[in-house]
Amino acid sequence: MTKSSSIYKGELLEFLFLLKERTPDFVKDMESQQVMGKYRFSYSGDLIPTSRHWGLGQSTFAARILYIFDMLTPQKASHISNYIHSFEDRKGAIYDPEIARKSLLRRIAIGVYKRDTSYLFNRINKRAETRQGIAALINLSSFPENFYSDLKMDSVNIKNYVNSLDWSVPWRAGSHFNHQMFFLRFDSSVDEVQKNIILELFLDGLRQYEQVEGFYEEGALVRPQIMVGGLMKVLMALSLFDKAGEFVKESFVDLCLDKMISCDACENFNTIYILYQCSKVMDYRKDEIELFLLETAIKWKGFSFYKNKSGYSYYDATISKGLNEPDLHGTAMFVWGFLIIAKALGLDDELGLREPVL
Repeated sequence: MTKSSSIYKGELLEFLFLLKERTPDFVKDMESQQVMGKYRFSYSGDLIPTSRHWGLGQSTFAARILYIFDMLTPQKASHISNYIHSFEDRKGAIYDPEIARKSLLRRIAIGVYKRDTSYLFNRINKRAETRQGIAALINLSSFPENFYSDLKMDSVNIKNYVNSLDWSVPWRAGSHFNHQMFFLRFDSSVDEVQKNIILELFLDGLRQYEQVEGFYEEGALVRPQIMVGGLMKVLMALSLFDKAGEFVKESFVDLCLDKMISCDACENFNTIYILYQCSKVMDYRKDEIELFLLETAIKWKGFSFYKNKSGYSYYDATISKGLNEPDLHGTAMFVWGFLIIAKALGLDDELGLREPVL
């Protein structure tokens, strides 16, 4: 390790101990005083009144942060899980009706442009929110009563599903590929033998879109940020079955180190997650990856979703003023990012960090 890396590592370790000490206090400060387990999105700029039944996403973010820092008391886990369950319907879908209402016009516009009624009926966002909710409930040891599924897992349906995704926009396609892999992984009604058969069907479909720098439609003009976003989603899906290492390439490292410029919390995390998965199975540019992770972590001092601005849009709904202040979404993403960096550098055990289901 170079001298600069050693210095960075010491600074990072000191900062992470401080982060673990103080971040849970911020989460506590963001919690509603009227409804336990309910949280604000941004520190002071939320546009939706606190009296409304909303905030599913914030509760999942709070659960993730507290789980990573191993600070989920049984009482707190119960409060958060109860609030998440309040968004669950009879079919096992978990989604925020207020977000659905506020995103309606935007979803209609997207649906008309894409000629896809899935946006109009909120199926796209509902699937994503459900996955997020189930993951949080697993971490909270409170599995949903009815496990959600909107895809019949047979060869014809899986092939049609994978091919129906818009792989010219790999972030979106990778995200929804990821969701179905998640539902398969945690569906207790499917035995392991059948899961492996279904998994191979998904992997066969995915290989049609495997390119040098990620997974996308051949010939598509894709910006590095979108390419990296899609690649992260796919690798995350593959990691659910310990398959990510079979697909990583040296070119993924080159993409992240040489072409990627991160502008928000998701893009920051996408980059380090890919580098982490690559470094687990190969030594290519290993010293550069370590230095990049250290330098990136040292720069992370604030936890708004955007630089100098909180997140303002969530599943196509405008929900905050986007002020220069922290928000729970950005905080959850950066804490998750710190966990991945700590794991890559072998610091997670020393810090007592836990890896959540996501």
